[in-house]
Amino acid sequence: VSNSKGNFNWIVGAYFYKQDTKNEFIGGFGNNLLTRLGLPAGFFVFSEGLQKAESYAAFANLSYRFMPNWKINLGARYNDEKK
Repeated sequence: VSNSKGNFNWIVGAYFYKQDTKNEFIGGFGNNLLTRLGLPAGFFVFSEGLQKAESYAAFANLSYRFMPNWKINLGARYNDEKK
C-alpha cells in the first residue's frame, strides 16, 4: 500500500480460499405414519455429498491525481476458481 501523500497511489493484494465439505442425511418414517397414508412400511433414505472449492486471486489498483479535484484510476483482478 502506498503512503497516500503524493499524487500517485497504489494497492496490491492476493487472496486464497479453500473449502472441503461433506453432507450426510439419514431419514425415515415409522410404520404408523406410512400405513395411515396407504404406503408400504419401512421407508428409509440415506444421502451423502462431498463438495470441494478452491479460489485464487490477485489484484492491483493505481490512481494518479493530476489536478486538485481530478484523478484517474486503473484497476485489475485475476481470479482462478475450481469447484
